[in-house]
Amino acid sequence: AEVVILEKLGLVGGNTQISGGEFAAAGNPLQKKENIEDSPEIMAQDMLKNGGDPILVGKVTANAAEAAQWLADDIGVQWKDQLMFFGGHSVKRSLIPEGHSGLHIIEKYEKKADDLGIKVLVNQDVKELLVEEGKVVGVKAENPDGELTVHAKAVILATGGFGTNDEMCKKYDPEVDEKVLSTNMIGAQGEGIAMAEKVNAGTVDMDKIQLYPVCDPQTGRLMYIGDTRLVGGALLVNKEGKRFVEELATRREISMAIKAQTDSCGYLIWDEDSSKETGTIDSYPDEAKSEFDRGILVKADSLEELAKHFEMDPEALKATVENFNKNSAEGKDPEFNLRNVDSKWQVKTPPFYMLKCVPAVHHTMGGLTINPDAQVLDKAGKPIAGLYAAGEVTGGIHGSNRLGSCAMADIAVFGRTAGENAAKEAKAAK
Repeated sequence: AEVVILEKLGLVGGNTQISGGEFAAAGNPLQKKENIEDSPEIMAQDMLKNGGDPILVGKVTANAAEAAQWLADDIGVQWKDQLMFFGGHSVKRSLIPEGHSGLHIIEKYEKKADDLGIKVLVNQDVKELLVEEGKVVGVKAENPDGELTVHAKAVILATGGFGTNDEMCKKYDPEVDEKVLSTNMIGAQGEGIAMAEKVNAGTVDMDKIQLYPVCDPQTGRLMYIGDTRLVGGALLVNKEGKRFVEELATRREISMAIKAQTDSCGYLIWDEDSSKETGTIDSYPDEAKSEFDRGILVKADSLEELAKHFEMDPEALKATVENFNKNSAEGKDPEFNLRNVDSKWQVKTPPFYMLKCVPAVHHTMGGLTINPDAQVLDKAGKPIAGLYAAGEVTGGIHGSNRLGSCAMADIAVFGRTAGENAAKEAKAAK
């Protein structure tokens, strides 16, 4: 099929570009290498604990491993020889792209599009879906030179969510007001949802907005240095130097717990062993430098030094760490039942690190209703001819809480589905 991509911003990639790019895939080769028992059904059970449509979730989990392999074989994405364990998952199953960054995936997609001769037009702000006799037949966009009208036999919306639209966030979830910052790219304004609603598209779960717990207290940007917590080795404490939540709980649970603490802040602490094993500081040198320079991230030879920097009770912090180390050495966590806890999860080898963090809007789970063929459904639940959607613009997949790394599986599986079916519809219309 002949394809053209219209991008609102001056560069492609959206939130994927600034994400860690981790990809949940049950039954992937690295799991087999580590003897981790997993299946699409187990992954679906994990996702469905937060709600969501079982049919859509099943589509994602059944096809995720194949999509990850397709990204490697056809698109050229390089997965690291390491898995990540995200909160809410029952097992370790998330692949990590080269550089710990979604930018790597976007760069490979760009090259593939170029190789295939697909036109990618930037600075094209699509404002309207064109409809004739109940079928979507193209779009109208505004650009620096005026307007652009594209006539098409099928249209795919991949316009993302509304995480930077304060008005929409507050409308659907009053707890998420203008005081809550956002991790999202500026383009996540929800226009794709709005323009589809104008052609009678249905929506679902619009009040389900996810907060990410480890974000920059000054800018709201997601801090990837904090991913040490996910690989195994960081404790989360409050201003009083005490733990207050399971470090691998869901994002919403951790975010709400941080919001309830003194100054609505949390503090991640880990040691040199965890720093070396996870490699997050080396993977994000620019981020680390910025955080060190601003005193948000601190490195010290003793727990007392860290406590002093953040005006925390040093004795309370030491007691918290010593108690946790004692329990984790025995493979238990009686206070918060930390999953994946074992003797490796310790904070004992100096130098130590501490990162100040706050929650911020990260993902909007609500969006357009779709079926397993990625067709957008109208308010009566019937497919709108010629209109498809994939990714965060859609709803019904992640329920009340998207599990980390499941979005990458979602956009790959439903992106491929939307592309294949839109192409079939376009060819059939010729």
